[in-house]
Amino acid sequence: MISAQIGIDKAGGKEKQNDGTCSGNCSGNGICFSKSCYCDVFHAGENCEMDLAHPGVKGSMSIIFYGVALFLGLVTGSFVAKIYNENNK
Repeated sequence: MISAQIGIDKAGGKEKQNDGTCSGNCSGNGICFSKSCYCDVFHAGENCEMDLAHPGVKGSMSIIFYGVALFLGLVTGSFVAKIYNENNK
C-alpha cells in the first residue's frame, strides 16, 4: 500500500510522494522515492535511522522517563489527596 506522505526534495524543490520502494520504509522518519530515503529535518542516515533531535538517547530511555514521571505524578497526587481529605474532616 502506498502511503500518502509527501515531501520536498531540498535540492530541486520538487514535491515527491512516497512510492514504497525502500527497504525498511525509511524507519517511519521520511519518505521513500525511487529507492532513496528523504528524511525529515530531525533524522538522517541511509534509512533515516539516526535521530538528530535526541542524539545518544535510546528508545528505552523514553519508557523509563515516562515511567518515572507517572510514578512521581501518582505519589504527588496521593499526597495532595491525603492533605485535602485531612483538612475536610
